[in-house]
Amino acid sequence: MFLCCREQRAPESELVGLSLDAKAAKAKATRHGQDGHGTGLVHLPASFEVDGTAPLREPPLKSGAVWFLQTKHYEGPLQDVSKVTLSIHLNGMRIRYSNNDKATRSLAWSPFAVVQANRFHNKKSDELWPQLRLFKVSDFQNGVSCLFLVNGRSGEEALHDRAEWVATASSAIRMLTLSLFPVFNVQTMPNNFQWTQTRVLAGHMLLFDLKGVTPVFCELHAPVDYTTSLMAYEDDTCTCLLANLIIDPDTKIVERLGVDSSCFTLNEHHFAARTVAEKTLWIRAISNIKVKLRHALLPTSDLELKCYRNAVEEQIAYLPSPRLPAMLTEEAPLLKRRAQPCQTTNPPNPGLHAPRTPSAASENSSEGPFTPPASAKVAVAV
Repeated sequence: MFLCCREQRAPESELVGLSLDAKAAKAKATRHGQDGHGTGLVHLPASFEVDGTAPLREPPLKSGAVWFLQTKHYEGPLQDVSKVTLSIHLNGMRIRYSNNDKATRSLAWSPFAVVQANRFHNKKSDELWPQLRLFKVSDFQNGVSCLFLVNGRSGEEALHDRAEWVATASSAIRMLTLSLFPVFNVQTMPNNFQWTQTRVLAGHMLLFDLKGVTPVFCELHAPVDYTTSLMAYEDDTCTCLLANLIIDPDTKIVERLGVDSSCFTLNEHHFAARTVAEKTLWIRAISNIKVKLRHALLPTSDLELKCYRNAVEEQIAYLPSPRLPAMLTEEAPLLKRRAQPCQTTNPPNPGLHAPRTPSAASENSSEGPFTPPASAKVAVAV
């Protein structure tokens, strides 16, 4: 009935970054008609390590007694109910058993953790036990999901107590996520490079891999042929192209539901936006591009591109401007930086092709798509 601490790791095909081997990359590139170089992701110097056993930052934001619901061997029906002291910290949580018959457990979570206020399996059970309320903390990156129960003296008290736990945990995850982002503004206009001229939305997001997260500057392009791209760069200069993620009418977008959750999945690639509002903007923009690919005449004209940017800028005007609290600014980032990987300067062209500009696409040019110059610094996978 209940599921606690169950492994939720993605299949190998869903794990990006260093886990994407050459064979899988080549197979995926073949499906998109590429040369096998454009789908791999690299390990960036500015990436962060996710370690579920890392020390928690003291003091806790909230601590109190709850019931911890567990299953045997992480699956099947409910097997164990224990009264524990749950502590929510800025970078994780700790579970201490009241009778000290089991070892204390802790989890240093990642930006891909979500908090949910849950219900029982049916409405009748909710009405039968109004003083009992459930909430769950899941960390996709660490493969952990823990279900807790709040027991109040009344239904109203139970709802209030659960709301406090959920708000505290989700706020802590949001602070950790914000600490990994540079200060930036979401934008629509391209820079001086040719390969950015079909940009309709750009900004920083966090990218999931097996052992950590990497801040990348993402750029969504207007359709030129029957596909388009979400391009990931090392930073907003757009001189180091890291990945070219193909978007077509069949591209899958999955939103990870949770209180104040800014995580979503684009095909096999998992992203965390800076805020929920920015996640919603990215999902909406990608969904609109898919509609364009399915029904509209291509390529995108210069006038259409201007209309797209104007529509996106109207939404950007309503985005909040998130800032870390002053007390955390000096401590950011709240995750440990990973060791710098090997790099090379002036490598061969990595083969990650950017889309053409609308005007170039309409001229049947034989020069091929515009790409960043080979002289750009490119990080190499290790």
